[in-house]
Amino acid sequence: MQITERSVKGGTVLMLSGQFDFTSRGTFNAAVQKAWAANCPYLLVNLEGVAFLDSAALGLLAVTNQACQAKRCRLSLLKPQPHVAELLKLANIPQMIPIHSNEEDALKMVVRA
Repeated sequence: MQITERSVKGGTVLMLSGQFDFTSRGTFNAAVQKAWAANCPYLLVNLEGVAFLDSAALGLLAVTNQACQAKRCRLSLLKPQPHVAELLKLANIPQMIPIHSNEEDALKMVVRA
């Protein structure tokens, strides 16, 4: 999996591409840790380029959300492909982490909160 980071309105967007699975947990954790080290108030994880995710990735998202809450950092997901969105739904991820169809809506929600 590849991760591209960029700053936006004081927060961080992580653009993921490829397969988000057990083997990519270190890469994902490193990117999240970097955002936290910068005292990032919100983290947007763009899943548009993710073609596949497994149960390890689902668990990692849930754990990352809990850690974000403890650090007072808001986590949102962006633009999952339809099959990825279905897996997120089956794992009840939308009940924990907001999912947005575009970055503008996500930014409105996190800046407002």
